[in-house]
Amino acid sequence: MLRKLLALPLLPAEHIQPAFAAISSAGVPDAAAVDQQYLVLFLYVSATWLESTVWSADLSVYGQHVGYAPTTTWKERQIWPDIKNK
Repeated sequence: MLRKLLALPLLPAEHIQPAFAAISSAGVPDAAAVDQQYLVLFLYVSATWLESTVWSADLSVYGQHVGYAPTTTWKERQIWPDIKNK
């Protein structure tokens, strides 16, 4: 359940609220103490990230390019795998 909550920003923006509602209403099949901890977490995520006026309403990173920066040179692109694997 925690993985699903952390994966919400990977969804398209219009799917985040319904997915959050589905996850939070699914409940946790464990002990009551764990249920309480999940409840606190869901209330925090809802109040801080989904309904906050401080943060942008669009948490989605769906479809955003995560490749090389546009200012990298061809040489930098060639040596990057060597640097990354060390």
